Amino acid sequence: MRREWYYMTKSRLFSSLFVMLKKNAANIVTLLRVIFIPLLVKTATYESKDSFVLLSVGLISSDMIDGVLARKLKIATNFGRKLDIFADWVFYSSIIGILIFTNKDIVFQYWPFIITPILLHILPKFVALYYMKRFSTMHFITWKIAAFLFFFICVSLFFFKFSFILLLLLNVVCFIAFLEEIIIYVTFKEETNEDCLSLWQLLKKGKQ
Repeated sequence: MRREWYYMTKSRLFSSLFVMLKKNAANIVTLLRVIFIPLLVKTATYESKDSFVLLSVGLISSDMIDGVLARKLKIATNFGRKLDIFADWVFYSSIIGILIFTNKDIVFQYWPFIITPILLHILPKFVALYYMKRFSTMHFITWKIAAFLFFFICVSLFFFKFSFILLLLLNVVCFIAFLEEIIIYVTFKEETNEDCLSLWQLLKKGKQ
């Protein structure tokens, strides 16, 4: 009887643990972007280039993986969205801080082109606050492309010469994403679907 009770309890425990992990899979992946920031800073400041790049690739990839998990497993929550916003801000702010610390001359020389993408990402949040009565963020494909361009700029600073063309391209992509986000908030207001991937996707659904 004791053995049966033990195995039954163990089975229920593992079953509950699996369910809990499944429900929070996306949030766990999101938290990785925050948890590994101290290690990311350490690899950058100690000039461990390979480690910095590999860790950056993994953490930036997590920004795509958490959304995919949330949609595929149907575990998207309002808390998860807020956690994703928080993790993004902490992660990308840390990356910008690392760039300023390790490449002061380039940052001060091209500061308008560095500040512009940041402003283009922040301003739509206040538009969302006005129309949706809350802060919101959109996971557009264009924002994902901007994130990867930002990463390539970081890599170029560590391994190659700085590329102004990449920085200019980042500004263009961020401006497109900015326009998409503004148009969606102004057009759809409270009915905005925060899980949409592009303005075109929403317009296409509206025609159906």
